[in-house]
Amino acid sequence: MSVGPLLRWHTQYRAAALSTLLALSQAGLGLAPAQADSAPSDDLAAAHRAIEKADWKAAEGELRQSLALHPATPDPHFLLAYVLFREQHAANSLAEYTAAARLRTPTADELVVVASDYILLKDYPDAERWLVYATGQSPAIASAWYLLGRTQFRLDHAAAAAASFRRCLELSPGDVRAEYNLGLALEKLDRPADAESAYRTAIRWQENASLRDPQPFLDLGMLLLSQHHADRALPPLREASDLAPKNALAYQELGLAFEALSQNTEAVAALERATSRRSPSPSAAVADDRSTRCSSLLPASRVTPSRITSTAASTSRKRSSTTAFRTSVRDGRLHEQLQPTLRTGQ
Repeated sequence: MSVGPLLRWHTQYRAAALSTLLALSQAGLGLAPAQADSAPSDDLAAAHRAIEKADWKAAEGELRQSLALHPATPDPHFLLAYVLFREQHAANSLAEYTAAARLRTPTADELVVVASDYILLKDYPDAERWLVYATGQSPAIASAWYLLGRTQFRLDHAAAAAASFRRCLELSPGDVRAEYNLGLALEKLDRPADAESAYRTAIRWQENASLRDPQPFLDLGMLLLSQHHADRALPPLREASDLAPKNALAYQELGLAFEALSQNTEAVAALERATSRRSPSPSAAVADDRSTRCSSLLPASRVTPSRITSTAASTSRKRSSTTAFRTSVRDGRLHEQLQPTLRTGQ
């Protein structure tokens, strides 16, 4: 693979990115890696236990101790790179993958985490590059297709994103997140009927779930509201705000639905909840003209358009160098750390 001019450098991790890409590209081309030694499996047992408990600090300490004794052993390097990703130290994780890739060829699962580091760094072109490579090397990793779809959506490649989400669904039927993200891609492709069908399918798939994802309810409500069907939008938006009581966007959209139905008392109440749940991060602000209309329903001293904001979530865990690592990537727990909603552009 050519490293070429496709890189978009970010100062904070430029050196790590370049060296990682060079090392991984050499591995992908089949160039012989440096001779690696092997550490006794007992040396990694404590690290595995810490990883199983999602105790990333303890895992990092154990792995660094192991590497001090066996610096040319690839597995501790790969595990440490993964742990650093979990700690959201993406640049350090990429640097560690550099060392690891010089000792053995990375697996497709490991390249998915390399791509995930780039997602954390908001370098979506390079994330897409490595996810395309990983899915080409191992096309049966459902979570890799899911992450690829999300990354392509970020890059405004809606048709490619839809294809990736469909591939994920072929490999993992009933995946609620893949289904409603497919809906987002279809909506962006100006196929509202198909998008609505995808959102309703995602909702139906979690009817009996003990913990339901609010996102497809919000997506459906927003779609219907954009089509001036406020009466039909109201039930899913109520459900979204009930399931995500701290999410400002859900209350904002609920308030707009009430406003469209001339239920101004309910609209004011919902919009007040939206402003009270705002995120302090400027990047979380809802950047569309609908937020401007919200301010007209509230006293000027209590709301401004920039105060109506949205929130998102993440987190997860894992298992071991090869088996546990692969389990984490393939059962979807990996991308829970990268889960912020696409609709808000975060």
